[in-house]
Amino acid sequence: MPINKTNLLIATSFIALLGGGVASAQEQAENQTAEKSVASNLVIESIVVTAQRRSQSVQDVPIAIAAFGGEQLKAIGVSQPIDIAAQTPGLFIKNGIGSANPYISIRNVGQSLFVTNASQPVGMYVNDVNLSYTSLMSQPLYDVERVEVLKGPQGTLFGRNSTGGALSIFTNSPSDENEGSITVQGGNNALFETEGFLNLVLSDQFATRLAFKTKKQDGFFTNTLNGNKIGETDIWAARLSNRWDANDNLSINLVLETSFDRSGNAPWTSYGFADPTDPVTNADLIALGTATGDGVDFSNGNAFGRNEVYGNSSFVTGFDGSLGTDACGEHNSLSELMARNISGQCVTHTGQSGDGDLYTGGYSLEPRIIHDMYSAVLNVVYDFDEIQLTSVTGYINSDRVLEEEFDGTAAISADNTYRSKTEVFSQEFRLGGETDFVEWVGGLYYSHDVINTADTYEYDDIWFFTHLVAFEQKTRNVGIFGHTKWTLTDNFAVNFAGRYTNETISFDGGTSVINVVDADLDVQGYGLPLIEEQRTNPPAGFEKTESNVFTWKAGLEYQAFDDTMFYAFASKGVKSGGYNGTWTVSDDELRPYASEKLMDYEIGFKSMLLDSSLRINGGAFYYDYQNLQAFVLNSDFLFVVDNIPKTKVVGAELDIYWLPTENLDVRAGLSYTDAKIKEVTADQMSNGINVDNSTANSASLMFNGLVKYTRPVGEYNISGQIDFNYQSETFFTVQNTRAASQGG
Repeated sequence: MPINKTNLLIATSFIALLGGGVASAQEQAENQTAEKSVASNLVIESIVVTAQRRSQSVQDVPIAIAAFGGEQLKAIGVSQPIDIAAQTPGLFIKNGIGSANPYISIRNVGQSLFVTNASQPVGMYVNDVNLSYTSLMSQPLYDVERVEVLKGPQGTLFGRNSTGGALSIFTNSPSDENEGSITVQGGNNALFETEGFLNLVLSDQFATRLAFKTKKQDGFFTNTLNGNKIGETDIWAARLSNRWDANDNLSINLVLETSFDRSGNAPWTSYGFADPTDPVTNADLIALGTATGDGVDFSNGNAFGRNEVYGNSSFVTGFDGSLGTDACGEHNSLSELMARNISGQCVTHTGQSGDGDLYTGGYSLEPRIIHDMYSAVLNVVYDFDEIQLTSVTGYINSDRVLEEEFDGTAAISADNTYRSKTEVFSQEFRLGGETDFVEWVGGLYYSHDVINTADTYEYDDIWFFTHLVAFEQKTRNVGIFGHTKWTLTDNFAVNFAGRYTNETISFDGGTSVINVVDADLDVQGYGLPLIEEQRTNPPAGFEKTESNVFTWKAGLEYQAFDDTMFYAFASKGVKSGGYNGTWTVSDDELRPYASEKLMDYEIGFKSMLLDSSLRINGGAFYYDYQNLQAFVLNSDFLFVVDNIPKTKVVGAELDIYWLPTENLDVRAGLSYTDAKIKEVTADQMSNGINVDNSTANSASLMFNGLVKYTRPVGEYNISGQIDFNYQSETFFTVQNTRAASQGG
């Protein structure tokens, strides 16, 4: 679905006078390492990035990178990581559970495992610390120095779970000026948002910076059962950054951050089941004798028609891809489902039909997000004569309750609550240096994660019980890595990199049935353990999994002209295996699934033209992708995370930035990606996963653009901006069902 957005940006800031003088908005922008135009000579200044673990101009790095400075992020309205995708071709971000758990895909390499212990194939980093799980990735963005989107596998320098690429966020360090700013915004639905910072220079060696962000807004959804507004926003975050330049050689940075979320979560909208008495929508079922025409008994005594609806799979609108006879099933497009819902031809298992309004419904649960997160990053840099030592220590503590109204009805059916406590510790040491011919960096990495989960899936009005999924998962990751660039001539260089990783994952726990209120549940034939507290567990010998992986990269650089570089490389990336963190009905569903492997073959170019007022970057790539991880209903009717044997991805990208005049900025980006499954198992085929299906959360064509006009008025600037993006048809599951898709 095309998304068009027009922004007229008129910003007002309060700049504090703090001893050292007043810092103007223009001076603040100069302190950013962000990309910006120099209006006097129309030169595009390049962002300084650390994609290769050393400071370089983005134009000197031989990989595909999209980089954004802090002021640019504000201009395009970026307030959380999901917003970055709108101006990055090839990057797709979608929240998986209402307003939380983002799925991230780069070049159509992503995943749709929504559970707490699922790791992404695209690594997200904040100040060089990995946010290991989707539950940690929904934090607000504020006081940001820059964002780097690295495309393609980054398995050598970033290592863990970066098969598709890496999204790196760097916050502002304390500057050398006493300065401050606060911005207040208001809007519809009682929006009230504040953001600001206070920077203090306390001595020649020490500076500190306090930044904050708050946002409150009423909900957009209405519960028709009681008239309540739900889906409200209520977040608060603060960060204290400290910089100590102990001497000419030693610099120490400590960043402490906390955030609190007390928002309402967005509910799902239900389009229900086909009405068996309707001759239009169910003529084929009646002819087959599947539908009797007697209708479905939605009386309370029958628990919302449990026997009729769930006892006959022809009326179920689930996500198994096999319900072609159901007029309200997932093989229909979203527009078809909306039309039938409005006409009353689709009803829910409570006997309700709707008016097609995605923002209203009768919800049994008004879902909420309760998330407290604390983090600390200690970055120590020591410069020897020709070698630099860097230490990055990270700690994250997350305590979250995430509720989901999954069926979108008044029935207690898939009213889910995800409770998790997550602790992540990581330590990286890097040594780097250069000579006349060689630039090099090498290091050691260690991380240890612990996730404790107690998720409940309530089906009190359908199956008369609740699933309790309780487990502890521990992950240890140890790596050693190195990267070198050898300059052979003035124009020609080669790159070699490698990383060895040892990872162990242990899993203790599983699924039990609690709150059983109907002893005849076994007539449904689900094979579930009906004894409360009887729990599934990993089969004996599979409680722990260990992997040893070597990832590598080899590439060429050719500097054809002063401002034009061509590059080519091959690289290998790996995404960890793991355990199924959703509810299971047998021990076999808790066998660990295998790692993903991806080989990338890529060519590209980077150029600055017209006296550096025009930048054009582009490239093409081919992926050989093995063991793609996906949710699958296997031949034993077990819901497992399975590995799809082979997938092929091929594509090309183009990025343009032009300064035609002193007042005008023009940007455009285009990506084409063809990601197709090429080999499946019998179980996967029976589950609707077919050869030539697209990967999940993938779009073949993405296009974005931005035109900004700035006019000085006295000491101020007034800017007008139009930005837009387009994304072709996107399937959100590997089954490529039409209901779980978005049209182009």
